[in-house]
Amino acid sequence: MIAINEGWVTVPCENMPLGKKWNAGYEWLKGKCDAVICMGSDAWVSDEWLDMYEKIMLTKEYMGVGDHHYINLADGETVHWRGYVGVRDGETIGDGRAIRASLLDEIGWRPYDATPTLAPDSVMTQKLEAVLGPTMLAKGISYTLEQLGIMMVSFKTPVNLNSFETIKGLPKTVKVSRDWIFAHFPEDEVADLERLIGSCPS
Repeated sequence: MIAINEGWVTVPCENMPLGKKWNAGYEWLKGKCDAVICMGSDAWVSDEWLDMYEKIMLTKEYMGVGDHHYINLADGETVHWRGYVGVRDGETIGDGRAIRASLLDEIGWRPYDATPTLAPDSVMTQKLEAVLGPTMLAKGISYTLEQLGIMMVSFKTPVNLNSFETIKGLPKTVKVSRDWIFAHFPEDEVADLERLIGSCPS
C-alpha cells in the first residue's frame, strides 16, 4: 500500500513471492514520484524520519539504515538487531531503503526478483551495485538509526513471515528495554497500535 494525500492506494497482487509483490508497488509508482522508500507492513517510524531522509536524499541516489528494533506482541520482549554480518556487513536492511527515481529508471523499476527467494533484499543490493559499483556501501549511504537520530520498530505477531524468534536468534541481535520507544513515540499511540495489531485475525 502507498499513502497518497492521507488516503491509501492499493496495488492488487498476491502476497507471495515477495519480490513480485514489491515490484508491483514500484512499477505503479513509476512517473509519480522523485524517490521511493520501501517499508514493511509491520514497521513504524518516528516523526522526524521523513525530514531526515529528505535532507539526505538531496545529494544521494540511494540510502538506508543498517539496524532495526522489534517488539514481540505476545509478551512485549524487545530486541535491537544491529544488522548483517560477514559479506553483508554494513548493507542497508530492507525496511527504510530510499531510491531516487533516476536510479530506479536504470533497473526498470523492478528492484526485486519476481521468483521466490529467501533473500529479496540481497537481490536489490546486487541490482543497485550493478549500477552504482561494488563500493556503494562504502560511500556513506548506510547509516545507523542512532547516527540519524531517528527510530524504526516492527511489531511482530505469530503470522509474520519473518518471525520474532528468527530475528532474536540472529548474531547481532541484543535484548533491550522497551522504554526507549517512548522517547520517539507517544505511549498512548504505542498502546493503541498494539491493540490494533493484536486484534487482527491470526
